[in-house]
Amino acid sequence: MLIFSVVSSLIFYSFDAPQEEVSALSYFTLCASCFVCGMFVGGGKRKNGFIWGAAGGLLIFLLCLAGAVVSGNFTGGEFILKLCLSAVTGCIGGIVGVNLMYGKNV
Repeated sequence: MLIFSVVSSLIFYSFDAPQEEVSALSYFTLCASCFVCGMFVGGGKRKNGFIWGAAGGLLIFLLCLAGAVVSGNFTGGEFILKLCLSAVTGCIGGIVGVNLMYGKNV
C-alpha cells in the first residue's frame, strides 16, 4: 500500500493531476489495502472470514484515520463512506482468504 501510494503520488504531483483523479486513486488504494489485509487475516484464521476480514479492513481504516489526524488533514468529509468501504472490502477479502486457504495445511 505504501509503495503504491508513494509512486502514484509522485506521478500525480509531476503531472499536476486534477483533484478528482487523486481522490479516485485514494479510494482505490484504501479498498485494495483493506481487501488484502482482510484476505490475509481471514485466510490466516481459516474461519469466520467475514468477521476477521471486517476487522482487518477496519484496522487499515483506523491507521489511515490516525495518519490523517496526526498530519492535520482530517476534515471529517466522507468519513462514513470510507468506513463502510473499508469494512465491506475487508469482508470480501476475508471471505476470499478463507476460501483460498480452506483445506490447505499451511
